[in-house]
Amino acid sequence: MLRQVLLCLVAFTALATCQRGTEEVLKWQQVTYDVPESVAAKTDGYIPINNIPMSGVHYKNRVFVTVPRRRWGIPSTLNVIDLAPPFPMQNPVLKPYPNF
Repeated sequence: MLRQVLLCLVAFTALATCQRGTEEVLKWQQVTYDVPESVAAKTDGYIPINNIPMSGVHYKNRVFVTVPRRRWGIPSTLNVIDLAPPFPMQNPVLKPYPNF
């Protein structure tokens, strides 16, 4: 009985989530960083194709974005974006957190 109730609850939650939709706030064509020119100019300091944001967490008026260092050319793993309208933001610059 408990299993059936739990299954119904999960199904209802999934349907409710799908109906609401998702609001797009941040979007990238290419990830860019607010880092010193000396880092960006190095051959292995910044390689655009290797930078793939994997997760983001909204806290107060900022979004923290992680970019795992699985390859060369990723200057910072933990980054922050200050949120300010207008939305959606396209190609926001990632600022290394807490600093570079």
